[in-house]
Amino acid sequence: MGILYGLPMRAGLPEVTQAVFLAWRGALEWIRWDKKITLSTPLWVGAWLTHTAKLQGFSKWDKIGISLAGDVVGTEGVKSFAELQEEYGLHHTQFFNYLQLRHALVASHLEKAGMSEFNPLEAKLLQGALGRGGLSRIYKSLIINSPECFQPLRNKWEEQVGTLDEEDWRDARAAPREIAISSRLRFIQLKFLHMAYKTPTMLHRMIPGYSPNCPKCAHTGADFLHMTWSCPSLQDFWNGITRIISRVLDREIELTPRSALLGILFDLGGRRGERAFIGMATMIAKRDIARNWMSREAPKLSVWKAGVDWVSKLEEPIYAARGCPGKHEKIWGKWWSYYGLNV
Repeated sequence: MGILYGLPMRAGLPEVTQAVFLAWRGALEWIRWDKKITLSTPLWVGAWLTHTAKLQGFSKWDKIGISLAGDVVGTEGVKSFAELQEEYGLHHTQFFNYLQLRHALVASHLEKAGMSEFNPLEAKLLQGALGRGGLSRIYKSLIINSPECFQPLRNKWEEQVGTLDEEDWRDARAAPREIAISSRLRFIQLKFLHMAYKTPTMLHRMIPGYSPNCPKCAHTGADFLHMTWSCPSLQDFWNGITRIISRVLDREIELTPRSALLGILFDLGGRRGERAFIGMATMIAKRDIARNWMSREAPKLSVWKAGVDWVSKLEEPIYAARGCPGKHEKIWGKWWSYYGLNV
């Protein structure tokens, strides 16, 4: 708890534990709740309530349940000693400790009521309200509590692909978690959404003398859209993928940066399973583009097809374990039938 609320991480912590602490701190900064005290802030540990954390002789208070700011701060402000005696059975000899605590709370500006009970992450993590789908609810909290943080990114994409209405932009933000099961592929989609791969034009601004030209076609000013879509070498790659997907689905589709890069798939029509298949097929294409990012050669269709085969087989036991093998059939059935695989 102390580390969650600002104490430095001690040496020797496992990397996975460090990642949890860093994710917690990063999320609080993202939603602008870092160092904001709530009724769920711990009293005796951490670096946020520094005045109470320095107090000595309160181990008994902690053991009987007085451990959070909300345990001693009520609707009218700091609770009286009589209220704490009635609620927790404090002995009268603890009155001096109470005066110390009240002074520390006043010094921490907690003498007034009106603090939030939780911040959006405390409510879900510390109060044990996660359960099934809890991680998705955390993501939703991050989005709801910081929607303005996405606006500059949305503006960048609109410069590249045209106007995105609210529904389009919501689908683009949801694509990393809704299209793929694989965490690795989700991360690639997230990096595409945030234009996180460094382009030659970006490196040219960062490194004096670095060429801003595309490594595949020597186009000057290779920005993100060029490196992921409009480069002639990549257009051949995307056109090949479009032809194969159209044959598999037995209908003509037209991939665009909106559908292929951002994962906005509704406009492509067809059933939901078909759109999910297109989303996965284009996700593998983006993986291959990322692998060949600064290569002189474009990704190969044969490698892309092998990747799609691999994902289709990888997901079969996952859907079976989830009790919905029919969903795998709806997504991958036509692909397997077209290439003569066993469904």
